[in-house]
Amino acid sequence: MPSRRRQRPIAYLPTVKQKEDEDLKTYLTRFNKERLTTENKDEKITLAALLGGIWPRSPFMAKLARKTPSTLREFMDRAYNFVNAEDTLQALVDPHKADRKAERRSGQVERKIGASRQEKKQEKWPDYNPRLIHENLNAQEDEKDREEPRQLKTGSRYCKYHQIGSHWTEDCTTIKKRLTELARMRELE
Repeated sequence: MPSRRRQRPIAYLPTVKQKEDEDLKTYLTRFNKERLTTENKDEKITLAALLGGIWPRSPFMAKLARKTPSTLREFMDRAYNFVNAEDTLQALVDPHKADRKAERRSGQVERKIGASRQEKKQEKWPDYNPRLIHENLNAQEDEKDREEPRQLKTGSRYCKYHQIGSHWTEDCTTIKKRLTELARMRELE
């Protein structure tokens, strides 16, 4: 007698819920895997389970609340369109994220497990010396475009990049972010 996985009852489907931090695409994939293991594949019960399983505060649920789909096909079409729009928006916002995800999947980027808060902060903002910050700033700015600042009191704060007196150039987070990006892209030595 061949061993075969026992089919679950259709009443199991409503227990498959979307997690708060789970995106719609991942949830639908997980739901469909569970759906394939059920005995009865009734469309109305499946639709009710999907509608009940979507995280209540998700943007997709807000969209569904305006007009609830009446068929499973309509739900899946709307979900597919929403996932595509979400992926497109994410690609526009962060075009290199797909590359980083692929690197993580292949194991090239390893996360430090149990890193302290200070270590995480140091990873986020590598300690670039002021000389490197000034060299990068001078390479980016054009002498004609930048006006010389007004005479400031000796010792007062001034950021050459922003041309404001709220922080020192060496402490400028915008420059540090840019240097981190350049270092990540291997354009900075």
